[in-house]
Amino acid sequence: MFRIASWVLLGALLTGCGHSITFAPTNAPPRAMAARSAKSVEVYTAGPPSEEYVEVGVLEIEQDNGFSSPGTNTMIRKLREKGAALGCEAIVVNGSGDRAHLFAGHAFSAGPAMVVGANSSLRSYRATCLVFARGPVEP
Repeated sequence: MFRIASWVLLGALLTGCGHSITFAPTNAPPRAMAARSAKSVEVYTAGPPSEEYVEVGVLEIEQDNGFSSPGTNTMIRKLREKGAALGCEAIVVNGSGDRAHLFAGHAFSAGPAMVVGANSSLRSYRATCLVFARGPVEP
């Protein structure tokens, strides 16, 4: 059993623990975008802001594996940080999703047989990067 636990731990260390964040541009911004502080990026979850804006891209974050934190706070914080680095003035969180994931290497007993593998789900969130039409906002 110790040998199996060692392989599981080694696998976790080799695959890393974290999140993958991607950005897909959609529209040209109304002005040049510049990196800003994460605190200056407005976060909307109940819908877009009422003022005029341009959607400049889509951000998506996904857990890399079952060991990374699936917490909503962590994932929205990371989306906000990535948005800030790209120059987004606001992000609109559009929702979350789950994807089935088989973690190979986890052994458990199923009667007389030993089964290797376990199902888990990987959480993801998608957000829209906005730049306001009103003019530059202080970073």
